[in-house]
Amino acid sequence: MDVLTRLVLYFFSLQALCCPVSCAEWEAEVIKKIEVLTTSCVVIPCSFEYPGVQKSHSQLRGIWYSGNARDKFIYHEDDTKIVENFKGRTKMVGDLGSKNCTLEIVEFKNHDAGPYCFRIEIPGGENFSYKDNCAQVFVTEKPEEPKLHYREKAYEGSPYAITCSVIHTCPSHMPELTWSRGGKEEVTTHYKSIGEGKWEVQSLLTFVPNEHDDDADITCAANFYGGMNSESKMNLRVKRETAVFFCELYHYTTTGFTHLVEALLQEYLSVLEHMQDRCINICTYFSFSCNYLFNNVHS
Repeated sequence: MDVLTRLVLYFFSLQALCCPVSCAEWEAEVIKKIEVLTTSCVVIPCSFEYPGVQKSHSQLRGIWYSGNARDKFIYHEDDTKIVENFKGRTKMVGDLGSKNCTLEIVEFKNHDAGPYCFRIEIPGGENFSYKDNCAQVFVTEKPEEPKLHYREKAYEGSPYAITCSVIHTCPSHMPELTWSRGGKEEVTTHYKSIGEGKWEVQSLLTFVPNEHDDDADITCAANFYGGMNSESKMNLRVKRETAVFFCELYHYTTTGFTHLVEALLQEYLSVLEHMQDRCINICTYFSFSCNYLFNNVHS
C-alpha cells in the first residue's frame, strides 16, 4: 500500500470519527402538538443539536419564545426578559450540556395556547432559533376521565382487582387517584411515560368482596394539579359461590332421595312376595282365593 493510499484512508477514518461531533447540524426534536389542561402544567420534551464540539451547560444559553412573536420570551435565564404573564411559571428542566431543552410550564392558563420555539445562544459563538421545530400547545378545560379495567364477574370470598388510570402532561405534579371504597383494601400506584409528551398514573385496588358488596358503586377520582377533578365509577356484581354449592347439593340430594325411594320400593315388593308365599299356604288351608286378594292389593 503506497503512501497516498494510506493518507486517503487516514483522512476518511479521521472524518468518520470527528463528524458525529463537528459535522452536526442545527436540528431540534420537539413535540409537535400537545393538549394541556387549564390550571395544570405541561412538560414539553425537547432535544437539540448544534455544530462544533459539545459544550457544558454553563457555556450555553437556552431561550423559549412565542412562535407568534420572537421577542416575546416565555423562558429566559434572565427573569427580567420574560413576559409578565409567564414570570415564575416556566422552568428549564432539561440539561443544555446534554442537549436537552425540555421546558416546564405550570399553572397553565387559557391564553397560554400557541406555538413555542426554542433558541440556543453560544456566548462568543453562533446563535440559532429552531423556528421550524416549534411545539403547538392547545388548551382544554375538561379534565380527562379515569379509565377503569376490571373483570365483569366478582365472587364472594375470592380476590378481586380494579385498575384505574389517567393520562396527563405534568410529570412534576402527578394527578392523585383516590377510591371511594375504604377499609383494608390494598392500593398500589404506578407512574410511566407513554411518549409524545404524555404520562400515565395507574392505581390498582385489590380486595375480597362479600355479600354486602353486591350492587355497590365503586368510584375512582382523579385530582389534577391546579384543582381540576374528574371521576369514573363501576357497579360491582358479586356472585355467591354458596349458591353454586347449594345447587350441587340439591342435585346430589335429589339423586340420593330417588335412589332411596327405589330401594324402599324394591324392599316393599320383596316383602309382598314373601307375604304372598305365606298367604298361599294359609289360603290353601282355608280354601281362600289368594290370587283375588293380591290382585286387589297390587291394584
